[in-house]
Amino acid sequence: MIPTLSRSQQQGLLLLGAVILGALFFCHWFPVHHPASLNPPIVSSGEQVLIELAGDVQRPGLYSYDRPPTVDRVLRDGGGLCGGGKLAPGLTGEVLHGDTRLAIAAAAPGVPVLEKGPLSVRTLWILGRPIPVNRATAEELDAIPGIGPGLARRIVEHRETRGPFPELEALQQVAGVGEKTIEKLRPYLTIP
Repeated sequence: MIPTLSRSQQQGLLLLGAVILGALFFCHWFPVHHPASLNPPIVSSGEQVLIELAGDVQRPGLYSYDRPPTVDRVLRDGGGLCGGGKLAPGLTGEVLHGDTRLAIAAAAPGVPVLEKGPLSVRTLWILGRPIPVNRATAEELDAIPGIGPGLARRIVEHRETRGPFPELEALQQVAGVGEKTIEKLRPYLTIP
């Protein structure tokens, strides 16, 4: 059974339909324009920049950016320096291109010192990236599959007495390392 509507109900439905159609027409032909943002657009290079923040900061950790950040931006994201010290203005405006480790140390009370360098071996290991054999400690090398504590110690001793390895194949100079071992280690080690 189809319900019958009174004349006033029919007029109400027609009016409601006209309002809805009018709103749709208005939104389609006259879209709402929002004022331009005061912030400049973010231009992404498509590559993530990782910054490892360590030392005397409120929130040390690993920070990821869509574009190269400044030292000041990273420090703000890390909650700022502990103890209320400030870095020299020339340092805070520096743009960090590529994966970087920033370590803040206190040279004297209220005088922070900024040290920049490559990501730590620990961070590279966590990210699943090859670790640099010329920077890794014996403990870090021992964590790599196929390297035990004895071989890790021999690699570090060889590096300290004869200098850094120029290529992975030079690891064959270490007792207990042959071509097969190097091929097994290749995914885990690198020479920067």
